[in-house]
Amino acid sequence: MDTIAQHLQQLSHSVRVPRSVPGLVSQRLMVMTYMEGLPLLQLKDKVAHLPQWKKDKAARGILKRVSEAYGQMILGEGLFQADGHPGNILVQQGGRVALLDYGQSKQLGEEDKAAFADLVLAMHK
Repeated sequence: MDTIAQHLQQLSHSVRVPRSVPGLVSQRLMVMTYMEGLPLLQLKDKVAHLPQWKKDKAARGILKRVSEAYGQMILGEGLFQADGHPGNILVQQGGRVALLDYGQSKQLGEEDKAAFADLVLAMHK
């Protein structure tokens, strides 16, 4: 989690990752920084009153931030949070997203990163 936070530092204006609290990490327990925000699935009710164009714009912004983060994780260092379901994504004030739950993190080798890049390019065709 701390390593991923470092790798995503350049996106910190739009994506946040919790960090472990030094001295409060053991084999059985890890305390991390608190992330404020609304779970992605609860956002629908919060914005129900907005015009459709505003909801669409917000959805595109959230998707862009999450996509940039996962693109950087997977294609950059190859270390990524492998449990990216909506319950692990918070939307914060100003539209920034927080990515939670690093219990399932995976490391891709160069060959796997290249194969993933090929897959993304093939989907774009």
